[in-house]
Amino acid sequence: MNAVLEAARRIVAWDDSGRLADDEWLVERNETAIIAICRALLSTSSAVRGMREALEKEEKAHGETISERDSLEAFIAELYHDATGSECIWSNNFGLLEVRDAIIAALSLIEGEDEQARSPSALSASISTDTKGTTK
Repeated sequence: MNAVLEAARRIVAWDDSGRLADDEWLVERNETAIIAICRALLSTSSAVRGMREALEKEEKAHGETISERDSLEAFIAELYHDATGSECIWSNNFGLLEVRDAIIAALSLIEGEDEQARSPSALSASISTDTKGTTK
């Protein structure tokens, strides 16, 4: 604070004509104002530091949110590919709801095929005799 106080004293010591005032009384007369200015500067500096720290914390949280979103989108795209066999291409017309609906539809088809394959008629058709006469 001493350096700030000294700098403030030098600034206040200029008289109205633009010359450096030699009179000590000019500095003494403004001592209270100088101290108030220094305290305000220190307070402002502390407030700015607090705002900077809060901003850095917010930016870090925002970055983490973006990373989580990207990871989730990658997982959903992989799930879409596994279910449909197609590449998931995100767009304004093909977002999360459309991807979800496509995955559900693809899984329903797969489930329907599985149920059909497990039906009694499908099982009896799969039990047949090969060319050697043995049962599969």
